[in-house]
Amino acid sequence: MAEEFHTIGRSVVHFLQHHCTYYIFTPPMKNSRNFSEIPAAVAMIPRTAFWFFTVLILFASRNSFPVHHLLQDNDADDGELRDDIPEINSDLNAKGVILRAFEGFHLKSCVHFKPYDGEKSYVIFQKFQGCWSVTGDKKRGQNLSIGDGCDHKAIVTHEILHALGFYHEQTRTDRDDYVEIQWDHVLPAQEYNFKKHGTKTVTDLNTPYDYESIMHYGPFSFGKNSSLATITTKMPEFNIIIGQRLDFSITDLDRLNRMYNCTRSLTLLDQCDFESNEICGLVQEPVGDAGWMHKKSSPKGQDHTYIQQCE
Repeated sequence: MAEEFHTIGRSVVHFLQHHCTYYIFTPPMKNSRNFSEIPAAVAMIPRTAFWFFTVLILFASRNSFPVHHLLQDNDADDGELRDDIPEINSDLNAKGVILRAFEGFHLKSCVHFKPYDGEKSYVIFQKFQGCWSVTGDKKRGQNLSIGDGCDHKAIVTHEILHALGFYHEQTRTDRDDYVEIQWDHVLPAQEYNFKKHGTKTVTDLNTPYDYESIMHYGPFSFGKNSSLATITTKMPEFNIIIGQRLDFSITDLDRLNRMYNCTRSLTLLDQCDFESNEICGLVQEPVGDAGWMHKKSSPKGQDHTYIQQCE
């Protein structure tokens, strides 16, 4: 059963050209198992080895691997490594998506990925059934599954965060202050996915509950049907926000960099998407009374230069 790991940099390009290169990854210390929104089946489907990767912590005050908050455990132990760090399949799209996910960590944190070179802890990206990963460092090779339908950058980012020690947001100790679990709407035998963890298992790293987290379940996750919400937010306006699979939230990045003691400052683009009315705090010298204006769109031919006069 061949296995491969995935990394960022030139060696990643090498992987795309040479199928059986191995990489390793060193995540935080945690033995809990954790499934994503698409869980693995008991029986694994045949897979092809992709990449092995090791995690490098750069620009950090110390190379520690603290444990973050987790969402769910799988208490079943059938002797098979079903929740380990995933192996990546030979599908070019999946490989490209994984590389893009690595780039996101590289640009926005001090967590980097390198090819496996005999390290004790590493991540194997594989194509099993479903999207899933173990949570934290198993101190050995771990599988991370990018199965059919999982080859999206945000989903891969979500699974890598599990491997790095993140649990799902709605399993925080204080989650009942922010969301309600509609137990009657949850699929039979899937209740464990909504298990709440205690402070001895997880830590929020002194960050607030984050409805926008890429680690938060959506309102209909593991529901009996698509019209019955399994999670509702105490602030109704966030019901359409939870479960976003676009990118890291600001708090996700804050936690990641706190967890790995990253000391490198983030760039403006890492922290700002220019969607706020404050235009990310940008200030302009008053020249001809011109000022900044936040617009969702503009008529054809306009670039919004000096579009608004300062009040």
